[in-house]
Amino acid sequence: MLPETASDEDIRQRYLKLANMIHPDKCSHPGAREAFEAVMHASEILKDPKRKEECVHLIKGARKSVIKNHERLIEKGMNPDALPNVGGSSVDSL
Repeated sequence: MLPETASDEDIRQRYLKLANMIHPDKCSHPGAREAFEAVMHASEILKDPKRKEECVHLIKGARKSVIKNHERLIEKGMNPDALPNVGGSSVDSL
């Protein structure tokens, strides 16, 4: 995970690490090509400041929605330990 405040260099370093790990020429997993393309796409989006901000905004909104839903479920008696952790300030794109 990358923090919302990840610098361009942080993003580049994470991209290089992931791309090297899942490159179809180096990884024999059947889903390697698809995973590699997804990482490339995410990297391109995060290189553009406007698109990166849109992603961060979308993730923050989704996180708030999930937290609200968790609170409602807990009020209805659901065990909080049974709910997935929605985390704090990380972007799950790269």
